[in-house]
Amino acid sequence: MSYYHELYVVCDECHTSLLVDEATYEDADNDAADEGWQVVGGIEDKHYCPRHWHVKCHDCDAAGSGAPDELERQGWRIDRDYPCDSLCSECAKPPRRRTPARPILISTKTRVEWASP
Repeated sequence: MSYYHELYVVCDECHTSLLVDEATYEDADNDAADEGWQVVGGIEDKHYCPRHWHVKCHDCDAAGSGAPDELERQGWRIDRDYPCDSLCSECAKPPRRRTPARPILISTKTRVEWASP
């Protein structure tokens, strides 16, 4: 006697389902990830379809959700392998270049003070 198992991975946001034939739970998670799903492990596994990823900024804890491509168009830097390392649009901006301080000459000509612009 043989058994045939069909597993469905269901999006926790919109309840879209993905059918995975003859698989263990771990195989189903791996297949879902290969199809662009976000699988969030932990005490309670969460699954999000490719339109409903949930990300949190690694640096400032800002949160966002949506398709990874759409979030990237909004300025997010999404790490698709490790979403917990993603950065929001503010934290993803390159650091501003500071102009170096310029000397201000004092009339005594023996003392130089530095000031920021």
